[in-house]
Amino acid sequence: MILPFLRLSYGLMIEKEKKIREGMKIMGMKNSAFYFSWIIYYGFIFTIISLLNAGIMKGSIFKNSDYSLLFFWYWIFCWSLIFQAIFISAFFSKAKVGNICAMVLIFFICN
Repeated sequence: MILPFLRLSYGLMIEKEKKIREGMKIMGMKNSAFYFSWIIYYGFIFTIISLLNAGIMKGSIFKNSDYSLLFFWYWIFCWSLIFQAIFISAFFSKAKVGNICAMVLIFFICN
């Protein structure tokens, strides 16, 4: 789940660095549409990852656990990663520096 998280945070910060979002705002796009597009896209990706992770964990480690509980656990964690990437992107104007900080932060959170 680290790779999609880093791609999301890098994508948000590269659009901020190249001022792509400002160009879209000049053309009439609202902030909510900008963020919802990222949230929906990565929400779909993380839902698929959560389904696969829950299936793998149900088959190997958590054999006596409920599949829906495992899926919900991974799915909620993935949603927190999406909003964490949006939160991190607010503090950095350079994409490479922000992505390095996001990587360090995700390693602290996962360990």
